[in-house]
Amino acid sequence: MGCWTRPGHHGAKGPIPYWLDRISLGPGAHARLFALLEAMRSIRPSYHGLETVFDTHLASHVAADATFRRHLREYLAKNWFSDGRDSYFPGQKVAQKYAEGVIKTLELALNGKPHPVPINAWWIIQPEADVRMLTLADVDHSGVTVSSSVTLLICTPMPPITGAPSTRCLWGDAEAWVTEHDGDAVVVRQIEKEVRRGG
Repeated sequence: MGCWTRPGHHGAKGPIPYWLDRISLGPGAHARLFALLEAMRSIRPSYHGLETVFDTHLASHVAADATFRRHLREYLAKNWFSDGRDSYFPGQKVAQKYAEGVIKTLELALNGKPHPVPINAWWIIQPEADVRMLTLADVDHSGVTVSSSVTLLICTPMPPITGAPSTRCLWGDAEAWVTEHDGDAVVVRQIEKEVRRGG
């Protein structure tokens, strides 16, 4: 979310997915994940102010530029987490869906023993009209998360490509490929890390 993509790109790791990944790693991961979980639970059921919770409990840990953080908060509040006329997906309760999907992901990550399980979050551009969150993990018979990561897929239609505060499609060390039908052939294409303006 919050990264500028062009038609034909099928996946992204924008700032929110990237930051979720980052805070789930290393010393202090349990405390960071738990603080985010509690902050998100505290704004149920409307999840009004979700963008501020993400700024406080995600962006602040990775020392993101203050101006970028402000632009991202404004962008998410107006275009993603609002059901108003400026929303990319009006009437779909994106704030609630997004928050509940992240909460489930955090719960599963925190359920690893003895340490939290790392998060691997991706934004998937899809042709379907509905916004959905998909969380994947291996859980044993006693309810402990035993997979090597908890995967979160943020599935949305392609939003407008203007107004986003970032031109990066893939953040950090992320690499992505799409395998699809192209005419009579099946092709594998790497998704570019930097989206070229006007390209």
